[in-house]
Amino acid sequence: MTENNLVLPIVCYLCDGLKYRSKVLVYQEATLRNWNRVDLVIVTATPEYEGCLITAVELESTLKRAIYDPNHGIYQLEKYVGNKLYLGIPANEFCKEVRNKCEERGYGLLAVHGDGKVEELQKPSFMDCDLHNYKDVFYRF
Repeated sequence: MTENNLVLPIVCYLCDGLKYRSKVLVYQEATLRNWNRVDLVIVTATPEYEGCLITAVELESTLKRAIYDPNHGIYQLEKYVGNKLYLGIPANEFCKEVRNKCEERGYGLLAVHGDGKVEELQKPSFMDCDLHNYKDVFYRF
């Protein structure tokens, strides 16, 4: 399963349950002010919530890239900002070590099965974040 195969199921999962009249922006490869690129950013605003919720997702197709490569996965998430940060992987690449590393850092973990079903194996911590950190997303929202 490639990173591109992970995008649609994860977007559908994270946007499921939004109320009518919610505003949603989904952006792939969003650029931060420090020029790092996030694989997926989902910005949502709902009538009952002041401001917006920023969810950043780093997608990796292999366990090696997800937790062992210092230029990808868990290590890349350290450079990102968002109210919620997730690592997205194929379900067949899951192991307890991935969950433990996500939990230690406050990241969520999403696993995508071959049929497109998404499991949230670890919930993320909520962090303060400002949309201004995403220079190309801010102007579109």
